[in-house]
Amino acid sequence: MSDTVLYNAGIIEGALTQIHGLNQKGQDIAQGMVGQTRRLDDISSGQSTNAFNDFSASDQQLRSQTSEITQMIHRAVQSSHEDQTGVDSQFAGIISG
Repeated sequence: MSDTVLYNAGIIEGALTQIHGLNQKGQDIAQGMVGQTRRLDDISSGQSTNAFNDFSASDQQLRSQTSEITQMIHRAVQSSHEDQTGVDSQFAGIISG
């Protein structure tokens, strides 16, 4: 009896069909996981990119405003210096005259 092989083609074919079905299900799940991981990566990368772009735009605006303010201060100081020099020259002329 131990050397007797029982062969039932229907059971074997059914088992193979189940194995193929499970394999396909596993492949579909794996593909779904890869797709979801890729989607998550795209979303997080997109958010990082958007956050960086927002920061970069804000940084550029801040640097432009800082440059403008620096130039305004420079012009104001220069103008004030010229005004003061003019006033000093007038008083020097009055005092010496």
